[in-house]
Amino acid sequence: MVGPVRRRGAKRKGRRHEPYGKGDGDRLGEEQMAIMDIDKEETVGQIRQRHKREQRDHRLEIGRLTQELKRLSKKVSGEKELRREKVREIRELTDAMGRRHEIELREAMAGMDHDREQDRDTDRRFT
Repeated sequence: MVGPVRRRGAKRKGRRHEPYGKGDGDRLGEEQMAIMDIDKEETVGQIRQRHKREQRDHRLEIGRLTQELKRLSKKVSGEKELRREKVREIRELTDAMGRRHEIELREAMAGMDHDREQDRDTDRRFT
């Protein structure tokens, strides 16, 4: 019986040194990223990318809530009320996110138009 073949000179993976192991010290947490994002302005493309990420997370949250809905009975009075609350919560979350995304995009587009008008005004002054 022959054992497993070991390659010569093959690298053995070991543990990484402290700052690069799990819980990477170089990575920033979401709180720190949020603080950094406050300082800089987002472009319309960056806003759309963030909205896509938020929609993905939102779909996961709704999936979790619908799984809870499936466990609740439509017939039992106490569970029926819980079920209604979950449905309302799903609707409110979806509507609120949609409104917020729409407002953010509208403001970004208005800001972009405002910047273009200022650029045109400065071009007129210097020509």
